[in-house]
Amino acid sequence: GTIRLRDGTVKPADFQLPELSVPGFTPHTHTNTRTTYRREGTAHGGGGSSTSTVTTTTIPTILPRENSTTHTTTTITTPRAGHSTFLPGRVTHTTIATTLSDGSARLPNGMVLRPDGSVLLPDGSVKQADGVVVDKDGNVLRPNAAGGVQLTDGSVLLPDGRIVTAAKDILLPDGTIVKKDGQIVRPDGTVLPPGAEAPAYAIPGFDPHKATVFGQAMPPGAEVAPDGTTTLPNGMVVRPDGSIALPNGCRLMPDGTMITPDGSVIEQSADGSYALPGGARLTANGEVHFPNGDVMHLDGTITSGATGQRLPPGAQTLPDGSARLANGMVVLPDGSVRLPNGAVKLPDGRLRLPDGTFATPNADGTVAMPDGTVLYPNGDVKLPDGSVLRPDGHCVLPDGTIR
Repeated sequence: GTIRLRDGTVKPADFQLPELSVPGFTPHTHTNTRTTYRREGTAHGGGGSSTSTVTTTTIPTILPRENSTTHTTTTITTPRAGHSTFLPGRVTHTTIATTLSDGSARLPNGMVLRPDGSVLLPDGSVKQADGVVVDKDGNVLRPNAAGGVQLTDGSVLLPDGRIVTAAKDILLPDGTIVKKDGQIVRPDGTVLPPGAEAPAYAIPGFDPHKATVFGQAMPPGAEVAPDGTTTLPNGMVVRPDGSIALPNGCRLMPDGTMITPDGSVIEQSADGSYALPGGARLTANGEVHFPNGDVMHLDGTITSGATGQRLPPGAQTLPDGSARLANGMVVLPDGSVRLPNGAVKLPDGRLRLPDGTFATPNADGTVAMPDGTVLYPNGDVKLPDGSVLRPDGHCVLPDGTIR
C-alpha cells in the first residue's frame, strides 16, 4: 500500500506525481488535472448524506492503464451540523453538535455555527459569513502567510476549521486533539499512535480545498502529514501553527517575524519581502529570488535568470546559462535539450542522434532511438527496460512503482 521514491522516502499508495513543464516539450493534457498512480485499490465512499464523486483522467501513454486508476473521493453535503466524514472514503454520522434555542449549533471544540452563516470562535472572535475574521472589538484579524488566522488567545484558526491551540496541539471539531508528537486523543480518552488516521470534518463556512500559502493556492504536489504539517514542492514546510520553515533554515513565524538559524531577526521590507542570508530574497508571494537571477516558485519550478526558461523541480542552473535536469537532460541556452545518451532535441523539434542523423517521430509524437530509448513529447524518457524517467528524476517502473 506504499511506494518508495528515489530519495528513500515512503509515500501512500495514492501519492500523485505532479505534471511538469520542460522547455522544448509539451506537457500531458488531462480531462482533469489529477492523475493518480497507485499500486493497489481505490477508496470508496457512500452512505447517508455523503455524495461520491469520481475523478476521471486521460491516462498518459507512458504507463499501462492497469497501473493508473481513477480515485474516488467522498465529499460531504452538510444540511445540518453533526455530519462528519472519516476520510478517505469512510463516512460516519455522529451527532457532535448541540442545538441551541436560537438555532445555532455548538461544537465540542467551542465553535458555534450561527444561522446567519457566521461562526463564533472559542476566543470570542467571529468568522463572518463573508469569511473575514474579526475579534471581539471588531478589529479584522488577517490571515498569515500560511493562510491561518491568529486569534486573540494565541490559538490559530486553520482554513479547514481546525484550531491550533497555544500549546501547539490541533483541536478538531468533535473535540479530538492531535498532539505535537502526532498522538491522537479522542473525546472518549482513547489514544491513537502517531500516524493514525484522524477524523476530518466538513464544516459550514470552511473549505479545506481553499488552503493558501503566501496568498496563493497550495501548489500541486503539496503533501499534508497526519499532524497537519504541509511540505511544499520547493522544500518549504508549513507547520500547523502557521509558521513556515524555509530550506535554508530560516523560519517565518505566524506574526510575520523571520528568524534565522542563529536566532537573528530579519525585518520585513515595505514591499512584504525578506532579505535572506546569502543574498536571496523571499517575496510576499512566496517566490525566492537568488543573486544569479534564478527564481524558485512555490511549486518547485525554477525560472532561469539567464534564459527566462521555466524549469522543472530539481533543475540546477549552470554558469553558462544551461540547466541540468534531475533526469540527466541538459537544457541549453539556445533552447535545445541534450539527452543523457548524447541525442539533442533542437529548438525546431527535430531530434539529432549521436551519429549526426535525425530521428523520425512516430504519429503520436514519440521518437524511438536506435539504443531502444523512447523520447515522449512531454520530456519523459522510456528506457529499454520499460522504465520511464521523468524530468524531475522520478522513475516509474513497468509495474507502476515509483522511485
